[in-house]
Amino acid sequence: MNEDKQEIKAEKKVGDHLKAIREAQGMSLEEISEKTCVKKKFLVAIEQNDWDIMGGVGYTKALLSTYARALKQDPNEIIQLYQKEFDKPVKNTPRFTKYKPVKSKKMLIPMNFFSFLILIILIIVLAVVTVRLYKDGKLGSPFRTTEPATEKKIQPKINSQNEASAQNEETLQDTIDYLNDLEFKGEDSPLNYKD
Repeated sequence: MNEDKQEIKAEKKVGDHLKAIREAQGMSLEEISEKTCVKKKFLVAIEQNDWDIMGGVGYTKALLSTYARALKQDPNEIIQLYQKEFDKPVKNTPRFTKYKPVKSKKMLIPMNFFSFLILIILIIVLAVVTVRLYKDGKLGSPFRTTEPATEKKIQPKINSQNEASAQNEETLQDTIDYLNDLEFKGEDSPLNYKD
């Protein structure tokens, strides 16, 4: 009898085998779905051997194991049946093929030397330009504190005594009478002192 079960399992696919067991026990997909908390669409997919909507091998094995326990079957036996059906021997093909690296043409002078040489030339050119500008007088020393000597003579403006005293008298005389603006005319005012 045990051999007959093995032969039946070998002939049938996993989904067909689980469907036959479920129908033999008289259970509906809705009952299995409530019992296992697995959506009915996944149970239908298992029975129809539609493994594409399962979401991966690990998820499929977990669903098969849950379904087998709900039918009071050995989950390991169902998973082994699934593996026999779908596990194919993997060819031992190398994932990466060996390749020979392309050898670059070696330069006689390394690139670091060129970078260094360009930097030295740039520094020399800047030094020559700076010296020429300094000699031409277009570039001054930033540390020079005294002004270049120029012959400017400050000549004081000499005013005569008469002119100075006349200006002082004009500035001292104020012709505007501000007090009249502040007085309250016709009324008693504390500022009205002409009474």
